[in-house]
Amino acid sequence: MPSKPNPYLTIWTKPRSTFESFFYERFSQSTYGLPFIIYGISFGLNMGPEIYLLFDVNPEPQYKLLTYVLTSLVGVGATYLILGILNPWLMNLIGKIWKGEASTSELANVHSLAGIPFCLMLTYQLFLLLIRAEPTLANINAGFQYVLWIVGFRLLVIGVSVAQKFSYGMALLNILMAYLPYVIIRLSLGS
Repeated sequence: MPSKPNPYLTIWTKPRSTFESFFYERFSQSTYGLPFIIYGISFGLNMGPEIYLLFDVNPEPQYKLLTYVLTSLVGVGATYLILGILNPWLMNLIGKIWKGEASTSELANVHSLAGIPFCLMLTYQLFLLLIRAEPTLANINAGFQYVLWIVGFRLLVIGVSVAQKFSYGMALLNILMAYLPYVIIRLSLGS
């Protein structure tokens, strides 16, 4: 019996087969949560300095650490809420217009697996934290961030294509339509 592929390794070189094996052999009903946790911690580390600066301009290290832990917990919750529940539900709803076949939990797994490249972002942030630099996105190389974003978005398109049984163009349209409410809310709050 062949061993199941490790998505942390195969997603980089064989993304389509990784998604196919992941959905049809392992986790089609339960959400694969580790990448959400990693992405949430990264989000929390990015927000940490803004939060502790609200209370003290020069906080002691233990207060910084406590802030990073609390913002990471909030980041994990927010990430799971948006990428694990709301956005997959919107993608499922919009995908049904074009007869998409994925369930909401399968689309949550697509978001989760597409977030695997952000493990590298968290590694970079933890390194910054170890050298006593702020682990914000502003301190991370912009080219590195851009490459990770491109890889993650590519994985998202491939994953939606596999899960919904769409072409890549339809998968891209499904993703953009699902993100449209967020863009509208962001634009309305910005004005």
